[in-house]
Amino acid sequence: MTDQEVFSSIIEGGQSLENATQYILQSNVGLMHTIKSKLNLSTVDIKDKYADSISNLIWNIQTGKFKADSKISTYLYKILYNKSIDHLRHISTNKNRATVDIESHQHINTLDDEHTTFQRMAFDEVKTEILNLGARCQGVIMDWAYYGYSMKEIAERNNIENADKAKKMKYTCLQKLRLLLKSKKIHY
Repeated sequence: MTDQEVFSSIIEGGQSLENATQYILQSNVGLMHTIKSKLNLSTVDIKDKYADSISNLIWNIQTGKFKADSKISTYLYKILYNKSIDHLRHISTNKNRATVDIESHQHINTLDDEHTTFQRMAFDEVKTEILNLGARCQGVIMDWAYYGYSMKEIAERNNIENADKAKKMKYTCLQKLRLLLKSKKIHY
């Protein structure tokens, strides 16, 4: 895939987004190994930062923060490098995680103002809480909100009878998520 094809697939969503994500994941593994050896990170830490960086790249493309003015691999390298440096800073200075995330976003110039940084932190908290909902709700919400699948595709992917039942499941799962976020006082 060319960078333009990857960019278009991410914007399109659905199966195209999933294919593009897999392509990015597999074609940029070398970046992970380069930074791992350069910064002497553990395999677990670099894999975590790599996955987080890809998620951040996709988020930046979808929100228009990244406009394809450089190669995707170059942009991903910057994100991964900065996240890795921030991880090392966090380890050495024992800073609060939210502060490290704010600093990493400022370094790569993807999130320019306080409001957007707050939204990104809230998004990360919401994403963490989605994982606590259980596999079925997690699948439905991620397919809908993150991958952009249609209700019909969500029904097929999650073994739900039809699109109407998938829509009801999405509503139920979103209600559970809202209650969970409210109980933990997470503003979204």
